[in-house]
Amino acid sequence: MSYQLKVSEDQQRLEISGGLDIGITNAVRASLVAHPDIKSVSLQSGGGHIYEGRGLAKLFTEQALDTYVFAECSSACATAFIGGKQRYLGATGKLGFHQYKLDISQHRKMVPFYDTPAEQQRDLELFKTRGIKPAFLNKMFDQPASKIWFPDHQELLDANIVNKLISE
Repeated sequence: MSYQLKVSEDQQRLEISGGLDIGITNAVRASLVAHPDIKSVSLQSGGGHIYEGRGLAKLFTEQALDTYVFAECSSACATAFIGGKQRYLGATGKLGFHQYKLDISQHRKMVPFYDTPAEQQRDLELFKTRGIKPAFLNKMFDQPASKIWFPDHQELLDANIVNKLISE
């Protein structure tokens, strides 16, 4: 497990950092049950398993949690972020997007069952349901998996990825 979960002192924010590994959605769900006053989640991750990013997005939507990014949130993390009721980006925050890939070293048994274009299409649909503008969706997976596209803050606002920029 490479992720860390930490509840803020006021018990109202869950801080998630590290890789979005298998099991993180269940761990976050358990944290929300244990700390029912949590109203928001801050994310800091270079990514992880797309199923977990999607699972977190759905959990955040179901629980009507706001999402915050103050540093980097890329790949599967950006998918998790989109589940926020309101989505906030700090002054130095950045969201990164790229094409999906399968890390064969970690998921050898899943190779015959993993359809990368279908997974990207699922997430395009998820982003559409969250009100993201079509022009952004058309560029979301333009970068190869080896690169990450970091749209500027204005582009994220214009696309409705981010609802508000905030100072830290």
